[in-house]
Formats: sequence, structure tokens, C-alpha cells
Amino acid sequence: MAETYRTEASPSETEARLLWPRQSLAGCIFCAIVRDTRGMELSEGQRFNHFPSTPFCTLHWLLDGQGHTISSPEHVFAPTTGAPIPRFSFFGPQQGPSHTWNPGQVRFLTFIIYPEAFALLTGVDLAAQLNHMAPAEQVLPETMLGQLTQLLQPQNATADCPAIFHAVEEHFDTWWRAARPDRHAVTIWLRDWTMSLAARAATSGAGRSIRQVQRRVKSWTGHSIRELQAFGSTETLFAHFGARKIREDIDWARLAAASGFADQSHMTRHVRRRTGFTPAQFSDLVERDETFWFYRLLGERYWSRAAATELLDER
Repeated sequence: MAETYRTEASPSETEARLLWPRQSLAGCIFCAIVRDTRGMELSEGQRFNHFPSTPFCTLHWLLDGQGHTISSPEHVFAPTTGAPIPRFSFFGPQQGPSHTWNPGQVRFLTFIIYPEAFALLTGVDLAAQLNHMAPAEQVLPETMLGQLTQLLQPQNATADCPAIFHAVEEHFDTWWRAARPDRHAVTIWLRDWTMSLAARAATSGAGRSIRQVQRRVKSWTGHSIRELQAFGSTETLFAHFGARKIREDIDWARLAAASGFADQSHMTRHVRRRTGFTPAQFSDLVERDETFWFYRLLGERYWSRAAATELLDER
């Protein structure tokens, strides 16, 4: 499906922002995303949105406009036939890339939440939520749903997204203080988070066999430990890619080696599985295509000149 999404469209001046949680929510909320295209005239092709596979859960508030999931090639040519996205929706961890489309101008706020934190707060078995989208009322506990839904009432939903974000933070701060494990480690990199998660799984509950540990991790995150380690490899590659792009030093074979892949072919297969595109396609599209706004936004976490210097000096 990758070639189908090429739109030959340059990035526009639409608003896309990352909002970072307060320190007390580290390890619970990864970040939030604001996307606002109101006042912008985008073509139909520019209104697609591309997202990578992810171990995280998301809560998605569609404040203005509409959205559809794009899950088959037929949806690309008739995007209104894709499943409508509920105004307040839940997306479970995703094994592969996902795509959505907005029929017009849109404003939304999306919370990206660590999966085991979501499982602790809600009691949801994420193994059953893998690759799943549902209205939030089908997933969230009644008390949590009621308090969050109140923030979307007409008198509140007109507020700017940072104000809504901080209001949601207040609720999560209360819930997380009550649910957070005593030995919960705060990590920056996904590979470190996976190691910490596996260690907690090995010391939780009555059984500590490899199979029982794997079962706990699957219930907490929807993914196996091996799959989570692969997400860590993706993050490392993404960071190294951005660092070298800043230096205008993209050598795919060197990039593969620096990111821990066996060779360039191994890296290519991995990137295609996670994004739907080859590394060369990905590099080109992130540079110039409006629909890859999320990847450019995520790059803010890794692609500063300070991050580039730190990564490249490690070698």
C-alpha cells in the first residue's frame, strides 16, 4: 500500500505540536499531540495522516471535524468508506503502521500513554486490544470515562488544546499516584523501558517462569518482549536517522550498523514493517509530504542539533 499514499504535496503551515507531561506523570503519559488544520485549504491527498506501529495506547479527542481509518487500498481511493473515528476514541497498541483521513478541516488532541500504565489505571488486558480501535466508552472504566467526557462538553471543548491537556493531566495525576508501582522506573528510551518492564514482570505475581513473565508482559502491553525490543530498535534508528540528516550524512549501510541491525537489508525490512515504506521512501516523504507531519513532529524529540552531536559522538 505504500506507493498508494504518495501525494507529491509539500508540508503546509498547519499546526502540529507536542505537549509534554508534568514530571509526576513520567512513565504514564509519553506525550500528547495537537493537530489543527482549521483555516488551511488542504487537498484530499494532503488530508491523510500516517503513523508508525507503536507499543503505546492512545486516547483521541476529535474536537472539530471528522476522521476515518484507512485500512485497505480501497479506502485510499474512497476514504469516506473507512471506519468513522469516534469523537472520543481509544486505539490499542499497533503491530503495523496505521493511516487515517480527515474529510475537511480538523482539530484533535491525542494522548499517548505507556501501555502498562494504561493497564494499571483501567484494568484492561491489552492483549485483547492489539490493533483495536473503539469508542472510549467501550474501554474506559466508568469513573474515568465520566470525568474525561466532562472535559469534552461544549462549554469546555472550545478551549485551546493546551488548556484541555492540562485539565486532563490533573485527572491522570490523581489516578497515577494511586496506581503507580513503588518500583516504577522512569526511562527515556524504549529499549530501557522494555528492560525495566521485563524486570517488573519477573518479580510480580506468584509465578516467575519465562512463560509467566511473557504472559504478564503481553497482558500489560499487548506485545511480546521480543516485539517491544523491536520498537526500541525503531526508536534508535529514528534518532540516528535524524542526527545524520542534520549533518547531511545519510549513509544507509553505516546507519544500519549504528542502529544495531545486521545489515542494510535487515534495516530495510524493519522500517517497512514499522512504517509501510522503505528507508529511502521514508526519508523523501518525511522531508516534503504534508501527510507525514507526525513523523516530523516526533523528530522534535530526537533531531535537535544537541541530540545529533550526542548520538554521533557515541561512535
